[in-house]
Amino acid sequence: MLTQKEIEKFVTLINSGKNTYKDIHNEFPNLSDNTLMDLIGDDFKTKNPIYLSNRINQKIPILIFFTKVPDNYSENYTFKDDDSFELSVYGENILYQIEKEYQSEQNTKEAIRWAKYATILTLIGLIYQFITSAKLSILNLLQSISGLMPLIFLLLFLFSKHHLLM
Repeated sequence: MLTQKEIEKFVTLINSGKNTYKDIHNEFPNLSDNTLMDLIGDDFKTKNPIYLSNRINQKIPILIFFTKVPDNYSENYTFKDDDSFELSVYGENILYQIEKEYQSEQNTKEAIRWAKYATILTLIGLIYQFITSAKLSILNLLQSISGLMPLIFLLLFLFSKHHLLM
């Protein structure tokens, strides 16, 4: 039996075009031929009621079908490296869920990226507003000082006269 993670990896592998027995065996070296056979939905003629009963009772999901069912396909079938498979409806449904989750992840990442842009633009706006406000305050201060300039010059003049007298 495969874990959910292994099933998703298996379905993705088959969908990617790496769908031969050799490809599957390379990616899942510990996958037994019996387990692989349980994942295949193609029927074969068998006189063994125990095998049929076990398959029905295990409720193993059918993930794949042979692309072309071998003529000698049976419960004792020996897989060939070039045996190829395609996804079953159940396998397609798993693939759809994987793709949907991936798209949801991508949408979340994009939303986060746009939120970061919005935050940066907000900060730029606040900095601009602060600078503009500070600039106006400085201009107002300079205007106030310029109104006091005659008094400042008078004080400087008196200070320098007083200083000269000493």
